[in-house]
Amino acid sequence: IIPSTNLFSSLSNPVAEYRFDECSYNASSNEVKDSIASIHGQSFNGADINTTDSKLCSSASFDGLNDYISMGDVFNNIFGSTNDEFTITAWIKPTAFNTDTSNHGTANTIFAKASDGSNDNLEIGVNPDGSLHVYIDASSDFAGDIGAIGSITLNNWHFISISYDGSTLTTIINGVKDTSTTPSG
Repeated sequence: IIPSTNLFSSLSNPVAEYRFDECSYNASSNEVKDSIASIHGQSFNGADINTTDSKLCSSASFDGLNDYISMGDVFNNIFGSTNDEFTITAWIKPTAFNTDTSNHGTANTIFAKASDGSNDNLEIGVNPDGSLHVYIDASSDFAGDIGAIGSITLNNWHFISISYDGSTLTTIINGVKDTSTTPSG
């Protein structure tokens, strides 16, 4: 997670980095290690380590039902109400697409930041058609499907990047700048 003004400009120092692919990561005590700082998280409801089908040494594996990793409130100063600038990147390998959605229309959630138990400020997920869905609670809410249908396929690794500069949302899927849009209600 990198606060930045533009994905293509000089990036600020990363605030946190959760790799899951380190050979030393073993998910012991459900702890999720931050590789560059000490903003460690915790896995819940069975988010497991996977060493058999990973990009490098290991990966985190989620069952798509209720597994998640909590970072507590550490991101509140980074995102605020998501009017701040940020970049989130992830390697993902979906094995199934679920059609259930959040109250903001996000299916197969990859990342969510909530301000309280019933309010999300940011959600990123994969639609069943293989496009990304992004919800940002900014000065004017934005919820939209980003990327071409089929950009993200089952049982394949995909690199995604979502960058927000306070007014423009830029999405990169597998190294290709897919969409740059200005969120609006």
